[in-house]
Amino acid sequence: MQRCKHMSCCLSVCVKVFFLAVILSACGVDTVTTQNSTTQPASTTQTTQPGDVPVSDEMPVSDEVSVLSVTSTTLLTDDTTPTTVTPVTTSAVTSTTTVESPPTLEVENPPADGQETVEKPPANDQNKPVNGLPKEPVENPPADHQEKPKPISGGTLRVAVEAEGDGLNPGANNFAVSSYIMAFTIFEPLTYWNVDGGWVPYIAESFTMLDDGLRWEMKLRENILFHDGSELQADDVIATFNTQISDPILSQVLLPNLPKKDPIKKIDKYTVQYNLLKPEANFPVLFTGQIGMVAPAHWLEKARKDRELNQMPVGTGPFMIDERVKNQKTVLVRNPNYWGAFSSDTATSDTAVTANIYLDRIEVTPITEPSVAAAHLIDGKIDVMVATETEAILALRNAASEGVITIEDTHSSEDLVVLNAEKPPFDDIRVRKAITFATSQQKFIDHIRQGTTVPAHSIFHPDLIWHNPNVKQETDNPNLAAPLISDYCAENPSNCTNGKVDIELLYGGSSDEQLRTNKILIESWQDYFNITEKELLQSSQVKQVALGNFQVTTWRQFGDPDPYNEGLWFRCSTIGLISLNWSRHCSAELDDLFDKQRSTTSMDERVEIWHKAQQHIKDAYIHIFLSHTNWTIGAHDHVKNICGYVIPNVSTAESTQTKTESSQPTTNETSTKLLCNNQGRLFLSQIWLNSVDG
Repeated sequence: MQRCKHMSCCLSVCVKVFFLAVILSACGVDTVTTQNSTTQPASTTQTTQPGDVPVSDEMPVSDEVSVLSVTSTTLLTDDTTPTTVTPVTTSAVTSTTTVESPPTLEVENPPADGQETVEKPPANDQNKPVNGLPKEPVENPPADHQEKPKPISGGTLRVAVEAEGDGLNPGANNFAVSSYIMAFTIFEPLTYWNVDGGWVPYIAESFTMLDDGLRWEMKLRENILFHDGSELQADDVIATFNTQISDPILSQVLLPNLPKKDPIKKIDKYTVQYNLLKPEANFPVLFTGQIGMVAPAHWLEKARKDRELNQMPVGTGPFMIDERVKNQKTVLVRNPNYWGAFSSDTATSDTAVTANIYLDRIEVTPITEPSVAAAHLIDGKIDVMVATETEAILALRNAASEGVITIEDTHSSEDLVVLNAEKPPFDDIRVRKAITFATSQQKFIDHIRQGTTVPAHSIFHPDLIWHNPNVKQETDNPNLAAPLISDYCAENPSNCTNGKVDIELLYGGSSDEQLRTNKILIESWQDYFNITEKELLQSSQVKQVALGNFQVTTWRQFGDPDPYNEGLWFRCSTIGLISLNWSRHCSAELDDLFDKQRSTTSMDERVEIWHKAQQHIKDAYIHIFLSHTNWTIGAHDHVKNICGYVIPNVSTAESTQTKTESSQPTTNETSTKLLCNNQGRLFLSQIWLNSVDG
C-alpha cells in the first residue's frame, strides 16, 4: 500500500493511517477523560507498508496524542490580578524584527530613528511573577541555614511512561507525552517556552519577521552536531519540514497558510526562509514541539525506505539511544559530543551549573496503568512518572512522607464531551442544549476528580487571562432539558424511542475511571436519552471521531496556555472526510476571529478576540466541558532539578525582549529557564540524582 499523498486518497488507505495521533498534538488532544493509555490486544495488530504513518494496535498507544505544542503562557498573578505574558514576539512598527540567542538586554547606545528598542526588564518580585505565570514549583527547598545542594554527576534515571508512541521520527510518528519525554532528550526544538511564557530560540539562533509576518527567516546555531557526527544545517531543516508537509495529517496543520510553491527556501548554509499566505505574528511558536525538531536529511531518506529506523532516531540532543526494545524499555546514554554540555569544573554560577548534563543513562519503561506506576515509584522501583488519573495522583500525594514529591499543573488541557453537530440528533441545537443541561458536571468533579482539579466552562482555566469569566456552562439544569426533548421527539419520532432521544456514547478504553465516568454521564442523561455504549481501542476511537462516525464521545484536548493555534480545532476548513474540527460545527464568524488573533501583535486585542470566541463556542453547544486536567509529575526526592532546565550554552539567563505596544519585558532571572510540566512534558537531561538520598 502506498502512502496517501493527497486528501482525495481512498478511504481505506487514509483510515489505515493513524492520522490523528500525529496531529492531535497541536493542542494536546486526548481521547478519554480518565486515563492516559490502554494496552492494545496483540490480536488486532495492523500491518502497514513503508511510507505509511504506522499504527500498531498491539502496542500501548497513548491517548494524549500530542505533537505541535504551540504554547506560550499567560496566567494570573498570585493576587489574581490579570496580567499579560509577552512572548519574545514581533513588532508591528517595523518590517523586520530579530530575536537572537544568546541575547543581551543592555542597550548602551540609543537606537536610531525607526528602530525598535530593547529594554532591560524590571527586577522580579519574588512573590509575583512578572508576566502572571503561577509560581514555579519549588523542589525540596533547603532551609535558610542550609547550603543549596551541589549537583552530582553520574547515575541512571528510571522513568515510567504511560505508553509507547509508534516511533521517534519527528517527520512521521506520533509524539504523545511518552514520546516527548524521550524526544526532548534526543532532539531539541528550534524554539521553546521560557517560564514567563515567551518563546525563545533554542537550536535556532534567531527568527526574523519580514513583510509584517508574510515571511520569516530562521538562522540556526552553528557547530551543532547530530549523533552521527554530521553538522546541523539548513538542508536538514528543509528535509524535515518537507517530510512533515508530505504527511497526510501534519499537512493539514501546516499547509493551509503555506503557498504551493516554495513554502521554505534555503538562504545559506544555516538560514532558511518560510513563506506564508497570511501574516503570522508569532510564527515561531509552531516550532516549540515536534514540528521544530530536526533530523538529518540523509537519515530521513533512509528512514523513508526502512521504517525500522524510526525506532532508532538520530538527533542533536544531550542523550542518544543505546538500546531499545519497543514496548519494554528504551535506554538513553549521554551524547559525548553534545554541543551544549560543558564541564562542571568550569561552572561558576547556578545557571551555568544547571546547564550541564549529569546523568549517565536514562531508562524509559512503559507502564500502562498509572496506579501501578505510582506504586512502583513509591516502592522505589522507578524515579519519575507523569499521571493524570485521579487515583494515581492521590497515591503520589499521600506518599509525601515516603519521600515522594509532586509537581502539578491544571492549566494545560480539559476533560470534555464532544458532540457531533453534523450528524443527527446533535445536528439540532435543541438536543445539544438538552444534553448539556442534563449533564451532572458536579458529580463528575466530586466523584471522579475528588479535589484534584476544578470544573471547566471553556478551553481556558480561570487563572488564564484568555478566560472569559462571563461564560458559564449550563450543566446541572436537567429541568431545562425536558421541553427541548419533547419538542424534538414530536418533530423527529424516528430518532426517539418512548419520548427519549436515541444516542450512542463512544469511548476509548475500559479503565475503572473511564467506566465510572460513563456511569455518571448515563445516569444524568437517562431521563431524556436512550444511551447505547460503544467501546473501541483508543486509536480506533480517534479515527472514528475524525471521520465523523460518532454522536457523542468523551475526550481530552486543548491546553495551549497561549491559544495561538487553538482555532484549528474549530475552523470550517478543517471539516472534511478527515476532520480536525471534531464537532464539525462551521462558523464564518469564528474563522474570522481566529484569523485576526493570529495576525495581531496586540495582546489586549487577542484576549478580546478569545473572549468573543468562547462565548460563540458556548452558544453553539458543541462541547460539554467537565474539568481542567491535572498533569502531575511524581518523583522521589533524590531526583533534583526537575523544573530547572535552561537553554544550553547560556551563561547568563538574560533574553532579548522586543518591545511592542503591548509587550511587558521578561525578567532576566527567568527568561532562559524553560517552562516545566506543560501537558506533562518535561526535559530530563539536566536532572541529577542525590546519591546520599537515593
